[in-house]
Amino acid sequence: MKIGIIGAGKVGGALCKSLQEAGVNVVGLTAGTEADTLAAAAKFQVKGFASNEELAANSDVLFLTVPDRLVGAVADELAQVFTNRSDAQSLQGKTFFHCSGSLGLEELKPLAELGADIGSLHPLQSFASADVSFQGIYMAVDGTAKAQETGQAIAELLGAQIFVVPAAERKAYHAAACFASNYVVAAMAVAQELMSKWTPTPEAGLAALLALFDGTARNLHQSKLAREALTGPIARGDINTVKAHLAVLPPKIAEVYKALGKETICLARANGTIDARQAEALASALQ
Repeated sequence: MKIGIIGAGKVGGALCKSLQEAGVNVVGLTAGTEADTLAAAAKFQVKGFASNEELAANSDVLFLTVPDRLVGAVADELAQVFTNRSDAQSLQGKTFFHCSGSLGLEELKPLAELGADIGSLHPLQSFASADVSFQGIYMAVDGTAKAQETGQAIAELLGAQIFVVPAAERKAYHAAACFASNYVVAAMAVAQELMSKWTPTPEAGLAALLALFDGTARNLHQSKLAREALTGPIARGDINTVKAHLAVLPPKIAEVYKALGKETICLARANGTIDARQAEALASALQ
């Protein structure tokens, strides 16, 4: 298996690094500019190709790890180039993946029309740098039968777990990922804004909250369902504390508190820690 990577950002870089560590033949990469390509090639010790066409011609499997908005454009450009090649070389036998969580397969359709297998292979992970490992994470796959088979093989080489998310359901899948990552950050930012009133610096406020956050994360790791880790005033039906919170919160933050509180009532009811009467009283307080 000869793998090429189009786009050498955080995801593309992490993929390149992890594949090499797994002993996979990464033939090379391309990046946004010639200078970017040369820098990334030197960093990951692979060949930097002059064009996506040249990289595709020398690869069996290609990952389009460019921003979501560019996936379709890169696929269109590649399809056009191979359509116009004088040797009429097709893309049959090659497999193209994008690594977007929200996109379906439509963006890669021009490549499929030339005989390529197409798929998506999205790592359910937050990438702060190219040093992120794929070991133990989950990856969502979709695509043609061959693409799914290839995706499974690559995930196994990376030490990742794979599951299938059909193209029609990718938006909902990606929304779930946003709740578990992006919106957790948003909630922590709100908490930091409040906590910083009593700590020397905002950084200290976040540090104080992270100890609480880490405890919550440990509880989640020990739970089969996320709701089983629920604690706090709503979980115990403490309406007076909820009302007290709302009385002192700034209006903007109070609206966030109410929205999350309403969902928390549902979790507490499902856990059986509050009854219908308590749930109704809490819901009324959160109006």
